[in-house]
Amino acid sequence: SSWLFCAMSHLERILHEVQSEKPSTSSEGLYKLNEAIFNLGENEEVSGSDASAIVALATRCANAFCSGRAGRADENYRFDIVGLLATCQNQHFFEDADIRKLRQVLLQVLAADKSLEAPKGSVDSAQLKAENDRLQAENASMRELARAVHQIQTFRPAPRQVDSSQSGSNAAKACRIVARNVTARKVEGFMKDYGDAKPPPGEVLVLQATMRVLENRDSSPPWPKVQKALSDAAEFAARLKQVDAEAISSTVLKGLATLVAKADWPSESLGSGSLVGALRDWIQALAGDGESVSEAPPASKSGRDRRRRR
Repeated sequence: SSWLFCAMSHLERILHEVQSEKPSTSSEGLYKLNEAIFNLGENEEVSGSDASAIVALATRCANAFCSGRAGRADENYRFDIVGLLATCQNQHFFEDADIRKLRQVLLQVLAADKSLEAPKGSVDSAQLKAENDRLQAENASMRELARAVHQIQTFRPAPRQVDSSQSGSNAAKACRIVARNVTARKVEGFMKDYGDAKPPPGEVLVLQATMRVLENRDSSPPWPKVQKALSDAAEFAARLKQVDAEAISSTVLKGLATLVAKADWPSESLGSGSLVGALRDWIQALAGDGESVSEAPPASKSGRDRRRRR
């Protein structure tokens, strides 16, 4: 067992330690798990079983906090559970359904009543009211913080004009990222959520743009053809991994740039951790190359650190 423990990744070891805490998970455990997820390397993989275990643990701790069974004696517990949920809700290795669940639980924690349990005997109502007012103001501040974090995570800067050599490297990097983030498991989860139903218009636009790239075509295919391609999740994910950035025609890239510039393109309404959010970021990166092809002059040939809050 000691050999297996040494073979674990840092995240797996932390998750194992936190799951083993008795009688319940501490704020220190929540912080360590949040830090391990926050500092994941670009090439580190998280298994489906570990992702499910993280969701289950975070949900259990959040529910215990909301019901008053955890965190009342530790002032850091609230901050650590909010920090863990905020970090998890934007990770690409979670299912779309898990991300929605994490965000729902995060809102429940932020909205939970933080009033302290009244002490036995005489009660100073004025003191309790002052404490309640303070906690409500703190809760409002946390909501503003969560809103600001969301705006930062979904911010998309205006496309910049780059030369062709730089744009080629950006396109290649975007292809590597989408190949890693879009897995067959995530495609299957998306199709399970919608079944035969048609997704919202913004998501349909992104998926049609994706098929433009996969088929190297100038126009968007009809939705039934896109739906058929998504039905074979393994094949769809494999085709994404095989995309060669240099093989995408300039006409296709210019078409993507035009599509992304339209008002109905979902620039901020999708989380980057979801299937369509990851594909949207990829198309936007390629669209930047489309703009460079049409506008830029030809080129001449020639870990994060996070500190503990106390």
